[in-house]
Amino acid sequence: MSWSLIWPFVLFAAGVGLVIWATERLLEGLVGLASLVRVSTFAIAAILSGFEAENVAVGLAAARRGASEVALGTVFGGAIFLVCGALGLGRYSIRCG
Repeated sequence: MSWSLIWPFVLFAAGVGLVIWATERLLEGLVGLASLVRVSTFAIAAILSGFEAENVAVGLAAARRGASEVALGTVFGGAIFLVCGALGLGRYSIRCG
């Protein structure tokens, strides 16, 4: 086998390893921040993990064009959705369980 056939698999495995490592660091940071500011880990994770790159980019573009409502809705919409979805699922599981 030549390296041209093996190289994509090596890069894929390295990428998976990097994602796992970065996720562990993110979770350690979120837990540390939650204990530092004395807020629940769920609240910190829902707020900070909701800031996705594409939402922030759309929010910045909207803010630059003067559409502040769109900017705020885009940036904070993901975090609010996570919180509301988790609360709704928690209520559903308590009622059904």
